[in-house]
Amino acid sequence: MCIKCPSNSIKLSRASQTCTCKGGYRQDGEKDSVVCTVCPAGTYSTAGNETCTDCPAGSFSTEGSAKCTLCPQGYYSSMGSRECSACGPGYYSDRDGQSSCIPCQLGSFSNAVTNTHCTLCEQGTYADSTAQSKCTACGTGEITPIIGATIISMCVNPTPNFTIGVVALVLVVVLIYIYLLRGRLQKIAFERRVLYVEPLAKVCHKINKRLIKNMTRQQKKRTWSSTVRVSIFFVLAMFCLFVFICTT
Repeated sequence: MCIKCPSNSIKLSRASQTCTCKGGYRQDGEKDSVVCTVCPAGTYSTAGNETCTDCPAGSFSTEGSAKCTLCPQGYYSSMGSRECSACGPGYYSDRDGQSSCIPCQLGSFSNAVTNTHCTLCEQGTYADSTAQSKCTACGTGEITPIIGATIISMCVNPTPNFTIGVVALVLVVVLIYIYLLRGRLQKIAFERRVLYVEPLAKVCHKINKRLIKNMTRQQKKRTWSSTVRVSIFFVLAMFCLFVFICTT
């Protein structure tokens, strides 16, 4: 005996004597007295189910749906939603099936709806809190050294920093020059000492020694007065000292 199934119901096989509601409908009754009630938007039902089930968060359905559809990127939904909601400014959703939107992190923003990502703040701006729809501009003449600045203290005036950098560079160059010059002067002084001072010192020593020896031999002759001898010795000593000073 053939059974005629009511509207929105089917037989799962030719030999079956039972009618089953199609997907998207809630089933009441049995066999040829089956009553199929359409599932409302935000719910779903597979074939033969006696209840309509709410769509899970991150999905939605229209009336009479056998399954729920995931929300696309840039949208979200709560449980039992008939449609997805767009992520607003300051929020984003970068995956399908999101139950909520994600706030933009520090140093970033989003200023439109259905955002799939946030944008880093440009140089000269910053965002010091989450979920920002725009970045805050630094003061006049100030910039940030990087994009995505997160605090106002990252806004700096480039002119003082440039001046400090130049002064530091000049100071380093001067110190290096002084260090090299000092080494050169020490080298020159050593070379002069080796080439001039030590030989002159030896000569002066020999002259003084010979002079004293001659003076001792001629002491009896009294050719020169004691004053003249002291003066010559003093002049010679001063000459040697002058040579030593000039060559060091």
